[in-house]
Amino acid sequence: MSIFYIKLNVSLVVLFYLCNIQLQGQCKDKSVFEKAWISCETRPNPNGSRGEGHWIRYDLGYNYQLTSLQIWNNNKSETLDMGVRKLIMDVSEDGINWMTVDSFEVSKGTGVSYYSGEVVGQLNELQTRYVLLTLKENWGHPSCTSLDEVSFRIKQSSLPQTEVLWVYPNPAIDHATVSFEMSEGELVEVRVLDLLGKAVLIHEHEAISGRQAIRLNTERVRPGVYVVHVITGEGDIIGSKKLVIGK
Repeated sequence: MSIFYIKLNVSLVVLFYLCNIQLQGQCKDKSVFEKAWISCETRPNPNGSRGEGHWIRYDLGYNYQLTSLQIWNNNKSETLDMGVRKLIMDVSEDGINWMTVDSFEVSKGTGVSYYSGEVVGQLNELQTRYVLLTLKENWGHPSCTSLDEVSFRIKQSSLPQTEVLWVYPNPAIDHATVSFEMSEGELVEVRVLDLLGKAVLIHEHEAISGRQAIRLNTERVRPGVYVVHVITGEGDIIGSKKLVIGK
């Protein structure tokens, strides 16, 4: 089975430039942990049946088939008690009506520098666009809950396909041109992602109606296999293509 990863670092911004992922949560404080999401105040949960609490809501931008969930818990030695101990995962196709998937136990962070996280749940090719993680328990801290990263493993065949997106030359060396059709003018983003879901190149383009041709400078991108996404300002994925970069 071919797979693709969406890996999310939940520390920096509210809108993630990874695979069209958008995140909504509360109490993100980069000054507290350089690489951690932290919530010290409760807010009403997007799933009304869950009341108030600590939660993270992801918009993946497309109905992907998820195969597993991996968590990197809070791993700062002084604050391991803030780490997530139990979470509930809900999914939705519209961001309004939620279905409970399961509850998952998360091991306490180790506090050592080498920490690979853990796969906390198999999702059996569950198809969804929105994911809601409600953090029900931590490892003992009286008010704050925190984690470092979240990774969804997805089936590659569920990536959106299109016949109106071309990437050339492919393989590319110092540049690649991304070409696609637009029915009307709007701001779009071209994102080049590695196979861990990390954005290595982001380019904004003010598109006009008709054929677009965007030249990307790939001189500083390491040789390897990447995925190019073109995404509208409304969060819709126009298309995705594999790009090979050589030297």
